Amino acid sequence: MKITGVKNTAATDLCLVELQTDAGLSGIAIGPPEVGAATENLVDNILAGADPRAIMSLWQEMSRADARPEAIAAVDTALWDLKAKTNGEPLWKALGGMRPRANAYASVDDWSGEFAQFGFHECKLKLAADPETDLRRLGEIREALSARNREPVLMINARGAWAAADAITNVARMEEEFDLTWVEAPVDETDIQGLKQVSDQVFAAVCAGRHLHRAADYLPYVQSQALDVVQIDILRTGITGALQIADMAYGLELPVTLTASPGNLAAHVAAVMPNFMSIEVVHAGSTTGAITSDVRIEGGRALVGDEPGIGLTIDSGALK
Repeated sequence: MKITGVKNTAATDLCLVELQTDAGLSGIAIGPPEVGAATENLVDNILAGADPRAIMSLWQEMSRADARPEAIAAVDTALWDLKAKTNGEPLWKALGGMRPRANAYASVDDWSGEFAQFGFHECKLKLAADPETDLRRLGEIREALSARNREPVLMINARGAWAAADAITNVARMEEEFDLTWVEAPVDETDIQGLKQVSDQVFAAVCAGRHLHRAADYLPYVQSQALDVVQIDILRTGITGALQIADMAYGLELPVTLTASPGNLAAHVAAVMPNFMSIEVVHAGSTTGAITSDVRIEGGRALVGDEPGIGLTIDSGALK
């Protein structure tokens, strides 16, 4: 089997990447809308004619190229989808995992009945500008989650909006009323010392890494002890990169959380991460727009099925 080309279909907020082979099989991935040209360059200059099953070797070659990390991530995901489809098995099995029941948390601006039906007992609130409003919203979420779990898990995402001193003050105020598991991006995520200051001064763990691409990018953070929870975005790291980062975190005894992904496909990857903590869920249903997923959310966990590959079915008509 050899790679013959790539087809990109761009929509408003995403791009469908289809890696094509001479065997008639295609591997798919979802990336940001601007990755199309970069994936074409990767295929034309590196992957064309290569065996798509040699994922690690191809990953190393792509990583040495001057290419958008999101494009490398999309091609890498398509390679894994193709490898799993070639074997007629779901991605979690191709990665060597047992059927995952991945712990999941709802990621919301405001709690809604849409999430209640899926049995979440964990939730992350994206903070607004007004601390009093955020306290009220956290209270509403805790009340909603308490209907199913006596000890709901609460997290917050500050979106990097605070200086370190303000973050410490604001989080401490919230911790007077709430037991927070972590605070995501309490300061700008490039402010390593600021993250360290917050981690030292609040009870909640500090979670960051959404903007990073490679294991090497995390080293300054872990060396400074600025991260308590390692956050991985497979749309930036790809599946191979995510596994490498998780291995690094495991060696440092740090837990890993995976950010939201199309069709919650990150649940496949969670199956082989021994230090896995949870995946972020923005859309809990199995169908969102043009994407239908083999991953379903039930009882606050992501349950993965047996569809070959990454388990996504794309409605091309709806995508266009």
